[in-house]
Amino acid sequence: MSRSDFQSDPGDLRELVTDHLRSAKSSWNIGAFGAIAEFHRQPSEAADVREFAVVTAGGAIAVRLEERCRANSTSRRRRRAPARTSAAARAPGAVTGEWS
Repeated sequence: MSRSDFQSDPGDLRELVTDHLRSAKSSWNIGAFGAIAEFHRQPSEAADVREFAVVTAGGAIAVRLEERCRANSTSRRRRRAPARTSAAARAPGAVTGEWS
């Protein structure tokens, strides 16, 4: 399923999650203030892939989809930072690009 064809209904969401769990190219993370959990795997890494779970020697992930779950894209495009930046923009922690 291509992303342009994706509609956020429960059947499509189940397919989207299953496809990404099967793919070693997909990474997963979830976080709250002060804590984060991540799951990544290498294509060569042995994995026990189930409908909504993946288990490897290094870790595991399981996803439970409830009826009310819907997909939500959080990706943002970032414009290129200007080639020249001021001394203030080069300071640690400074943001040099613009978000669109």
